[in-house]
Amino acid sequence: MKTLMISLMALTLGLGSAKAEKSTTTASHKASHAVVAAEAYKTVLEENRRLKLQLEELENLQAEMQSTLAYNQMMGNMMLKLEAQKLEEQQADMEAINNYNKMMAAAIRFAKLK
Repeated sequence: MKTLMISLMALTLGLGSAKAEKSTTTASHKASHAVVAAEAYKTVLEENRRLKLQLEELENLQAEMQSTLAYNQMMGNMMLKLEAQKLEEQQADMEAINNYNKMMAAAIRFAKLK
């Protein structure tokens, strides 16, 4: 709507100034320049609108990617903690088995001495 009004104003201005010059060719020439200028302005507005939408999409995508990255980092840290906990439990189990084996070896040696 805004573009249409600008086109009409430009066309009117082009025709109005052309009437003062009393030249049909000049009036037609100025009117065509006004129409071209209005179309160019319309094209610029459409491109601007398209770029704003594209920017908004990119910003949304960036926010989504940052959220995904934060989630993945949190999950990775949790997995590392669980793995470390498992390894500590395995190490404790191995130490308990080793101590049991030492105790059994000592008991067998003691039994042989008797």
